[in-house]
Amino acid sequence: MSKHRTFIRAKAPKASGHGRRKGLKAKTNWIWVGMGVVGIVSVLFLLLRPTDRGPTEITAPQAYDQYQRGAFFLDVREQEEWSGGHIPGSVVIPLDELAGRLDELPEDRDIVVVCVSGVRSTEGARILIAAGFSPVACLSGGLRAWDAAGYPLEQGAP
Repeated sequence: MSKHRTFIRAKAPKASGHGRRKGLKAKTNWIWVGMGVVGIVSVLFLLLRPTDRGPTEITAPQAYDQYQRGAFFLDVREQEEWSGGHIPGSVVIPLDELAGRLDELPEDRDIVVVCVSGVRSTEGARILIAAGFSPVACLSGGLRAWDAAGYPLEQGAP
């Protein structure tokens, strides 16, 4: 006699509406958790990102105020341009030589970087800031703005 085992397959109970809601709720919770993580990462990114907005730009009147208070004026134009007209007392170090001549700059004075229109002075100020000089500003509008405001210029070597 052989013994046969008969297995009766039990039917799985049908999922009730309550079970489906529970699964949907779990999925929704994970979506909220994911959105929360994305939000936290976004906030951290905004708070911890570099804030390099470039050097401080100052107007001609602000630069003149700095000039009267004894700030160091660095002209980053070429020597020939500088000889054609410059702020009295300014020192010329062409932009392409600046990184190699940082030892010629004072570390104990405010520095205002100047060029003819403000483009090269912004780059020069970035070089100084990266080298650790502070405070550093660049003349917005350059010598054109300085001259238009009626501030002193001189020609030739000092």
